[in-house]
Amino acid sequence: MQANQELELSSGIVSAKLRWLAILAGCFSAVFGVSAFGAPFLILGAAIQPRARTSGRWLMWLGALLLSLVVVPFGTGAVFEGAKRLGRDNWSSPIFPLFVVSTALMYWCDVALVMEAIRLRRNKWARGSLDWLVWITATVPSALCVWQTLDTVQAYRRLNGLRIDLILTTVGLDTLIFCFDVALTIHAVKSRLTE
Repeated sequence: MQANQELELSSGIVSAKLRWLAILAGCFSAVFGVSAFGAPFLILGAAIQPRARTSGRWLMWLGALLLSLVVVPFGTGAVFEGAKRLGRDNWSSPIFPLFVVSTALMYWCDVALVMEAIRLRRNKWARGSLDWLVWITATVPSALCVWQTLDTVQAYRRLNGLRIDLILTTVGLDTLIFCFDVALTIHAVKSRLTE
């Protein structure tokens, strides 16, 4: 068992337990509906990471970060609000346990991903056979950023000014996705140069 973990660390493969945790966290986040738009990236990154070691790990991180932006504030709020209602009156919602499980899994997944990133930080960039799938997947959040920026510009024209929440959301997500795209490009160039 110890030898298997050392092999995974030296090869840059994220542990199977963490990949399954990420898949579970992504699946349970369906309780948040379409606002859990990071879930597909987290699930896909976890599923393909052994065959796209570096870019698959980054896709997991991107999905976890996007998902955490929704689950951490809203899930925590839903859990606390539901817990207050359970104690005050006998209100119970069948969806409340899903919020609890989804929020707990997301926190657990985030902490585990950070710990794994610290352990794998010295690994070299590894090219994988499914890097192309990560590239195709990366076009989705990039397209979202273009759409969101155009929408923000239209909102500026309609409102004769910008609201701070629109600016922060657009700049924050665009910066995150831009960094992901730049990292993928650097990874592709470096892996081509070392061939």
